Amino acid sequence: MAKSKHKLGPEIAIVLGSGILDGDRPGPRTALRAAAAAELALAHPKMTIIASGDGRSEKQQLTARTEASHIKRILRNMGIAKKRILLESESLDTLGNGVLVCAKFLHGRKPRKVYIVTSPFHEARALLIFRNVLGPDWEVVSHLCAIHPGDVEKKEFSLEKTVYFFAGVSPGDLPRAAERLLKIGKQRYRSVARLQSAAKKAS
Repeated sequence: MAKSKHKLGPEIAIVLGSGILDGDRPGPRTALRAAAAAELALAHPKMTIIASGDGRSEKQQLTARTEASHIKRILRNMGIAKKRILLESESLDTLGNGVLVCAKFLHGRKPRKVYIVTSPFHEARALLIFRNVLGPDWEVVSHLCAIHPGDVEKKEFSLEKTVYFFAGVSPGDLPRAAERLLKIGKQRYRSVARLQSAAKKAS
């Protein structure tokens, strides 16, 4: 698997999408996460920001922007330079965020500090996934956005299924994680060439 040629800053923020609305609008949590990422990036001027997520329904795929594209637009509107923003627009859930961001941008690169920008109810699951995909050499921390009013009704995600997903996958073993996502992940992942390429390297 070839190393990404994208230029990365000394720190990275990965912004996780959380839905889009009809009318080609970002979901409220997607917008809150993007705003939090912009504030973080303004405080860290050399940081690279990776916007991650597809988020479109079958009907929206031909016309709507992805979560990642919406996040980029918000970042740009809040003063973040285009050259600092990278897009991963194929992931369908948090497992996909972790595996596909790593496959596209981080695999084989020098480990550095990574901020996972997400909502409080999503923090534990997101950190578990990215720490497993990236491995122990990477410092993976959270940066939480504001709480959306609807979040008070949400419980933190159960980690049981995530722990099951990584059973038998060593931390940092991207090819094995990609193979696992192809095997038990969402059906649409079967058509993602980047995943197929990453999984071929599984030992």
